[in-house]
Amino acid sequence: MLACAMLSPLALDQALAMTEHQQDIAAWRASRTERLTAPDGWLSLIGLHWLSTGKAQTLGNGDGNDVDLERGPQRLGTLTWDEGRASFTVADGAVITVDGEPATRVDLNPPDERPAPVVRFGSVSFQMLERGGKYALRVKDNDAPTRTGFTGIPYFDIDPSWRIDARFEVRASARCDARRRSCVPSLRYRRRRCQRTVSLLMYNNRAISLFLYP
Repeated sequence: MLACAMLSPLALDQALAMTEHQQDIAAWRASRTERLTAPDGWLSLIGLHWLSTGKAQTLGNGDGNDVDLERGPQRLGTLTWDEGRASFTVADGAVITVDGEPATRVDLNPPDERPAPVVRFGSVSFQMLERGGKYALRVKDNDAPTRTGFTGIPYFDIDPSWRIDARFEVRASARCDARRRSCVPSLRYRRRRCQRTVSLLMYNNRAISLFLYP
């Protein structure tokens, strides 16, 4: 209390603001950890398998399968295609669930806007995704060591001097680039992306242009 009483009103306001800033960052870090460690969170990711469209493929655990999930029974089932639509048929003796209900056949990429179903067996699940006309299976395991053995994310101490009060001004114009450069000059993304330019007006009236990619 004596220390606070000795602070000038400006210094006291700055101290309170820094405390609030630190609390905000701590809350964000805790939320990030919660998302990562949640069931089906990113720490449960164990595989991404690109598929050959139009070709029947067996799924299971081991080299005897077209797609080795490295989990579950030796033969989980077979993925087949019909006019661009994929379905999965469960092998004899294998057990899967979709939305908590047992299933023997699943449409993996519905024709409407519904999200692709999540197929579960034991602690493992897979879901079909599409990227640029190509399809893959994203596989997760809630018992993956990356999740069960997670011990946290190391952070630097929160330094209030890195906090900058600024105002965002969104420009109405937008432009498309045929390619997007990453932080490493030798890496480039070939997918065509639209970008929006946002002007950041800093406290000292310096404007910085940021490019946001959807």
